[in-house]
Amino acid sequence: MMIKKKIAAVFVTSQSLDYYKSSGFFDKIVTQFDIEVLKPNSVRLNMTNISEIDLPRLDFPWQAGLIKYIKEKASLRLNDKLFNSKNHILYAQFKHATSIKQLIKFNLINLLSFCFVSKKGINFLELKLISYIKKTFFFKEVVKIISASKPDLVYLTHQNTSQTLGVSIVAKHLGIPTVCFIYSWDNIVKGNKLVKADYYFVWSDYMKQELLDYYDDEVSCDTVFVVGSPQFHHYQQDDFLIDKTTFFNAYRIPKSDFYICFSGNFTAIGQDDPAYLRDLAKAVKHYNSKNVKQFHILLRANPADYNEGFLPVLKAYPEFITDVNPDWKITNQPLPVSENKLALSVLKTTIKYSNAMINVGSTMALDATLLNT
Repeated sequence: MMIKKKIAAVFVTSQSLDYYKSSGFFDKIVTQFDIEVLKPNSVRLNMTNISEIDLPRLDFPWQAGLIKYIKEKASLRLNDKLFNSKNHILYAQFKHATSIKQLIKFNLINLLSFCFVSKKGINFLELKLISYIKKTFFFKEVVKIISASKPDLVYLTHQNTSQTLGVSIVAKHLGIPTVCFIYSWDNIVKGNKLVKADYYFVWSDYMKQELLDYYDDEVSCDTVFVVGSPQFHHYQQDDFLIDKTTFFNAYRIPKSDFYICFSGNFTAIGQDDPAYLRDLAKAVKHYNSKNVKQFHILLRANPADYNEGFLPVLKAYPEFITDVNPDWKITNQPLPVSENKLALSVLKTTIKYSNAMINVGSTMALDATLLNT
């Protein structure tokens, strides 16, 4: 009898788990490996043949957060120098200060970042970050979990989260090889890669070359593999589409001639998304008042990080915007598909029945292209 190698896979969001489940990742991998999923307590895999382990609570100190943001901005400034460009810094998360304390903090981060604009400076920040994380409850508990589990490989599904960073540091501490999946198509150039893995999975040859260009001291052709992405697999499957009548009745979407899907981003990145949605609603209201052909907006807020700024816009323009929240419970209707397909089914159906897509910096334009929107 062949003894299977064991993989510990770290997932941070339900959305990511849904992508992997829809692609058949788990069904295929269990035929070759033993696998267990490490994830936050709020995330559930719900597959009977795969064990789930809850990650401990995050208790990274404030110094770790400060270093992370300084490193990000310093990396962007360094990329501007290395690639003779002034565009990388535009990826920085410019947060609006709502207090004097926040204003001081943001300005301090910005000023300190100038002191570390070099490979040596970035490395110094990374080592300081690791030293703080190794003192945390999270690190010590994950050491116990991984030591008891004894995986042959740790698979990290995101390069830029506190959980995957923490687990990657534990794996390195215990001498276990790691593979990190670059989560999205534009993540490499943003200067915020936290995880340092032994191997990387990327979407495309273009992303592979980006990784080689931006992290030439860390990766090589032999350590980066083009594997595609599970993110778009469900668009090719008919059983992820909800019947139009069922869908429209559930969300009380009014009859219209033209539907515009407005896709929201993570709150930290899409801080101004509510303002764009308001402007779009004003334009639709003005157009509808003067034309027989009517437009309507379907709001697809980011389900992993709902932007509360949309709420006053929805309240101000209820007849022009429908919030297509993937939480089907709000519709009070029977499930149209199985629970494990629901979130991605709502996503696919929203795009399928839209005539146009408006998004600011999310991948939804790629999703819409696959469905000819």
